[in-house]
Formats: sequence, structure tokens, C-alpha cells
Amino acid sequence: MDIVLVTADNDLSASLVDTISGWGYRVNVARSSDVALKILQRSGAPVLAIIDEKIDKMTGLDMIRCLRRRSGAPYQYLILLGKSEKKEDLLLSLHFGADEYISKPIDVLILKMQLHVARRIMSQQIRAQLVQEELWNQANMDLLTGIPNRRAVLKNLERSAMLCSQCEQPIGILMIDLDHFKMINDNFGHDGGDLVLKEASQRMQSCIRTSDTIGRFGGEEFLAIIPNGAVKELLRVAERIREAIANEPVVTDDFVIPVTCSIGVAVRWDNTDGTIEETIQRADKALYVAKEMGRNKVISAWSLHNRSRLSV
Repeated sequence: MDIVLVTADNDLSASLVDTISGWGYRVNVARSSDVALKILQRSGAPVLAIIDEKIDKMTGLDMIRCLRRRSGAPYQYLILLGKSEKKEDLLLSLHFGADEYISKPIDVLILKMQLHVARRIMSQQIRAQLVQEELWNQANMDLLTGIPNRRAVLKNLERSAMLCSQCEQPIGILMIDLDHFKMINDNFGHDGGDLVLKEASQRMQSCIRTSDTIGRFGGEEFLAIIPNGAVKELLRVAERIREAIANEPVVTDDFVIPVTCSIGVAVRWDNTDGTIEETIQRADKALYVAKEMGRNKVISAWSLHNRSRLSV
């Protein structure tokens, strides 16, 4: 387990690095508050830190208070090193977020026991976090393709629609269906079908912006959410996806599997433009027309609307 040692005292750091490394820890020394905060606040930061009472412009207690003020940050076990043995100073350090206070000169046996306790506590927390992440993934991610499942993509659509409405922006929806998927399963087996689903998901994701979302809606059907997408932009995204799927077959060790998709596109302009469920229905109807017209096509709901108006 990694430990960040924060001190400007060269003698102290040399002594502690040798001692703590001998106990099987990897020690990263930060000799200034700026460097220490950069290390401890980055993604994947060490979960253990030993912080000297006096660093530079910032005291060890100031640093601990700064780290504890971060909302949503993973918990870190913070040990403060100080010169005082007064009970008041110990209680003050605990009050402001230190997990332990060790007086200098340091009793290495006490430090070793404190690190052992810290390691046990943080290991349990990491295991609990991994279990929580796994449960979240099972509830929100499609395990085959690694993209959001139906439940998660619909929740995302609900949030995105609300934000777009508040900002007076349109929201676009693409309903995407892999063509002749039953035939793929029949000809290449379910392993071949699974490979097609995974490869198609990756290709679709490569065609959208970071602000967009694509999820597996069910079976071989996918739903893409394009916030603040103008009509021409929605059609461009849909066409990029169609070409990415159709231009190259999915290749396995044994087979070359040709794949195409059909896409229905709809947009919800504002709250007066029906519900988000009705927008999905419009995209789904456009998808059905794309299938009827021979597949491997992009059809927009507004083109169907305009066509029906012209026929009246």
C-alpha cells in the first residue's frame, strides 16, 4: 500500500522512509504543501498519508482541513505528526479531521501499529467500495457490451431532457437496430451474435460526443441520446453510426460477419413538443420505416411528418 509522507524536514523524511519501507509500504515524499495536495487530490490518490505539523506556508492541520472539505472525495486515512503531547492538541487534530495524532520524537512501534490499523481499515473500505461498484454496474450497465442498459439509458434520457428543457435546447433521440440479427445468430451462433453486439457498441460509441449517451435498449436495439442536437447534426451522427457499422464486417477467427443497422431519428424541441415517451415512439416509427424501405438506412421522424402533410 502506498503512503504519502508530507514533510519539509529532510532528516525526518530520511528516517521514516527507511523505516516504513522496511515494513512493506511504498513511500512517496512530498516536501511542500502544493505538491502534497496535488498528489492527494488526484484521481487514484494513495489512501494513507503521514503529515508533519509544520510544512511551509500551510500547516499539517490546515492541509487535513483542506482535504476533508472535499465533497464526494474517497476517504483517506490521515496521520498528523506533532510536537505537543497535550490532550487539547490531540482532540483539536481529531476534531479537524486527523485519524491519528503521533507526538515527536516518534515511537516507531506506535507508528507501526497505527499504520497496521490504517491499512486494515482502508483495505476494508476499498473492498466495500469494489462491491458497491460491482452492484452499481450490475444495475446500470449491460454486462455484455459494457454500455448503459435500458434502465440506465432511460434515466439518463429523463435527466438530459429536463436539462435541455431548462436551457431551451432540443434533445435528439436515435433508435438503432442491427439488421437481420436473428439470421446472424442462426448462421454464426450466439457467440458470433454476442461478438457483433460488442463490436457494434464500440463502433457506435466512437461516433458520438462525450456529452452524448448510447445504451442497449433491448436485444439488438440501441438508443442514443444527443442533447442540443440540431436536425442536420442528428442526421450526421446517425449517418456516421450507420457507416461505422456497415463499412466493415465483424471478423472472428472462423467467420467474417457482415453487419448493417437501421436508424430512426426524432427530436423533442421543448415541453410543448409532446412527452419524451412520444419522442421515443416517433424515433421508433422512423426506425420501422427504415426497415420497411430495405434496411441499412437513416430515416427521420420529421421527414415522415412532412411527407404525410404533403400527401393530404
